[in-house]
Amino acid sequence: MDLRLVEEPKKPLAMHPKKFGMWLFMASVMMLFMSLTSAYIVRHAEGNWVYFELPSLFYVTSAIIIISSVTMQWAFFSAKRDQAKLVQILMLVTSTLGLFFWWVNFLVGSS
Repeated sequence: MDLRLVEEPKKPLAMHPKKFGMWLFMASVMMLFMSLTSAYIVRHAEGNWVYFELPSLFYVTSAIIIISSVTMQWAFFSAKRDQAKLVQILMLVTSTLGLFFWWVNFLVGSS
């Protein structure tokens, strides 16, 4: 008796729960961003919009956050390549930028 497998068993459509949670979080953040953008556009179109200047501290803290994000990502990629010394340096830079962000926000910004 010759039995042959005609069809391969199908792989179930499943996703790791952590990966699904991350996708769900990203979708939620995207929906929040889209709703805030929509509210901004509608509010701006009403005509009674108040224009104001952002403080220079906003630009400084934004730059610090962007630079620290870049150094953190660089440290992550360096860790994947087993470059321990570079990871130490980049984590130190990231931590220093975090402390500088705190200092700028709470000590300089409150005065």
